[in-house]
Amino acid sequence: MARAQVFVFTPTHEEYRILAGSLKADDFQNFDLKVVESGPGLVNTAAKGAAVLEPFREVSDKPYLILGAGICGSLNLKLRAGDAVCSASAILGDWAMETDHARTYGVYGEASYKSPGASAADEMSLASTSPQVQELTKRLAAKGFLSGRLFSSDTFITGLTAKLERGRRFGCLGADMESGALAWVAGGLGLPWLNIRVMADTMD
Repeated sequence: MARAQVFVFTPTHEEYRILAGSLKADDFQNFDLKVVESGPGLVNTAAKGAAVLEPFREVSDKPYLILGAGICGSLNLKLRAGDAVCSASAILGDWAMETDHARTYGVYGEASYKSPGASAADEMSLASTSPQVQELTKRLAAKGFLSGRLFSSDTFITGLTAKLERGRRFGCLGADMESGALAWVAGGLGLPWLNIRVMADTMD
């Protein structure tokens, strides 16, 4: 019987080097581990994710878990550098419309835009609902990981006001450039996914 497979996607070469050097495949008894460097950003992550995971679309022996790992920027004053977040919810935040008066957002791939509040943000969210992800999230929470949504955008978000506004508007703990794309690809292929991110900054 084939061992379960777990794929860990990291954005940058530095993150890949650290994880690939510290997580060895033979360290785990119950599954085979493969660390993949996707490259930074939504397009790189989607392209690499599709290339690696597409072969599993038509087979019954699918990977046990697709894991995104790396750092993110804080969107919440309560979070501190080094805090770890496990996230089974992500928003692709670049599906937007600009007018002379405002920027509105929509569910990725749908031509409908609005100013998001809590309900609209929930509608925009990609969620991982597989039983193993739910169980893993509970176990990580018991070890001190925070649980919450991540905001993914190819736009670097800097400045206290801009970060707090994104966090409040979309109900997100942190922002990165990859988690939403990995969720989009893995979820589209019916594969269980989870993102783990470490806060890179303390906002205040």
